[in-house]
Amino acid sequence: MTTKSQSSEDNENSLPESSRHALFPVLLLGLLCLGLPPLGGWLLGMSWQDFWSLPLIPKDMGYDTFSLPLNIVFWLVFVALVTWWWRGHRKAAPAAAEPTPARVRFPWWGWLAGVSLLAFWLLAWTRFPWFEKFQAHTFTPIWVSFIVLLNALVQARSGTCPLREYPIRFLALFPLSAVFWWVFEYYNRFVHNWLYHGVEDWSPGAYALHATLAFSTVLPAACAMERLLRTFPRLQSFFTRGPTLPRWLTGKPAAAFILALTCTGFFLIGKLPEVFFPLLWGGPVLTWICLNTLLSTPLDMGGVSRGNWRWALTWAFAGLACGFCWELWNFYSLAKWTYQIPWFETLYIFEMPLAGYTGYLPFGLECGLVIMAVWGRQKT
Repeated sequence: MTTKSQSSEDNENSLPESSRHALFPVLLLGLLCLGLPPLGGWLLGMSWQDFWSLPLIPKDMGYDTFSLPLNIVFWLVFVALVTWWWRGHRKAAPAAAEPTPARVRFPWWGWLAGVSLLAFWLLAWTRFPWFEKFQAHTFTPIWVSFIVLLNALVQARSGTCPLREYPIRFLALFPLSAVFWWVFEYYNRFVHNWLYHGVEDWSPGAYALHATLAFSTVLPAACAMERLLRTFPRLQSFFTRGPTLPRWLTGKPAAAFILALTCTGFFLIGKLPEVFFPLLWGGPVLTWICLNTLLSTPLDMGGVSRGNWRWALTWAFAGLACGFCWELWNFYSLAKWTYQIPWFETLYIFEMPLAGYTGYLPFGLECGLVIMAVWGRQKT
């Protein structure tokens, strides 16, 4: 069985070689990412009611739903980035073999979580008359069950898991997660990319309570999924070998240019949502990386600039895996969300267009960076 000291060392090594997370860049990040959208919206004539009403009133934005040229360009760029990474992977020196985690018996509480997950999944996708009063409240129990199940899988594959190894710190992710996702709900008020159904008649208080409970599961799920992906040695060795980043991309001039673009986008997102809606997912992480670079506290995310993509890709694919599950369990639920995304509404998987799933990759990075910023380099 893996010892606790070994596990703690592995956990610390999984965090980025971070810098000093001072209060100033955090405050500046909040000012730019949270302050610029309403400031721009107000100056450009948006109503304050658009920012603060609960629940968010569904609004048809009149987006053009599909553009063949933009889809072609998007997927060509996506394929080019994957090809660039793959070529860097092929050229990189072979990585040292990852140790195989010590496996133990699947815990009994994992079986209970699995049964609970299946039960609430059944209730979410059916319409039993006796369950009608609770039909719209299945999201949170599904995801709490899933989080416990993920921890059980990690326990079985590695001999330890976040829920047992550092329970207080892991449970603290729930309230942090609620705040974290409310930020994205705030962004959505400027673009209306996702619309909730089945909650229109809820009072503001009931909506806020139910939504906060549901949002509290996001970071714990991403954290548990990331730990599960780390129990696959071949996958981790594969992620470790990648291309190095050119110096011009990691320097301060590039950071200043990218920061100027993201700030412009945040300012104009309310007026031009069909242009700047991708900032919902990539904007915060780009802004954070650029700010730290300009303040001489660069975030290398575990060594990406040197070709070690293990930390970044593990978190990115954790976000993608959770995103697939979010869309799966949402599909036939009573209280659910649908999308209105400019230009890319085609090739749906559940309610989400295929191109939309790429947004879960930077979202996974943001989950990892938020957790790292709170936990720091302490042994997790």
